[in-house]
Amino acid sequence: MLINDGDRTRAGYIAGLRMLADLLEAHPDIPHYRHGAISFALDGTTSEAFAMIDRAAAVLASAEIEFERRDDDTARAIEFVLAGLRYEFSRMYDSAWEDYQAQRAQCEETVAVRGRGGRGRRVGRGFWKPASWWRGWRRFRG
Repeated sequence: MLINDGDRTRAGYIAGLRMLADLLEAHPDIPHYRHGAISFALDGTTSEAFAMIDRAAAVLASAEIEFERRDDDTARAIEFVLAGLRYEFSRMYDSAWEDYQAQRAQCEETVAVRGRGGRGRRVGRGFWKPASWWRGWRRFRG
């Protein structure tokens, strides 16, 4: 079966998930992620995304699927687990997104990399990993 990588429709996404499940079932030598999770942010306007979250909550409740709904000062989200696979979707409030973008821009402007005595190391564009992460990474790489 040919997989169309460019198919970003809902039907294409569902077909891809089914194909992945069939592939993993047919070939047990292909590893799977034991802590399975699908997590993504909703696009569109904030009101459209929040309406979608409300509709999804109603559907999950009517299907008697346990789920967690979060609504705090940064985002709204739905999370549920089916057969060990966690599925989560969310949308940040516009003000929280703007704060995040401002913090990220400030971090990207930082040019100093902490040296040998520092507590971390810069990775990519402004992303810091703690020193303990790097020690674990070195052990993993051998």
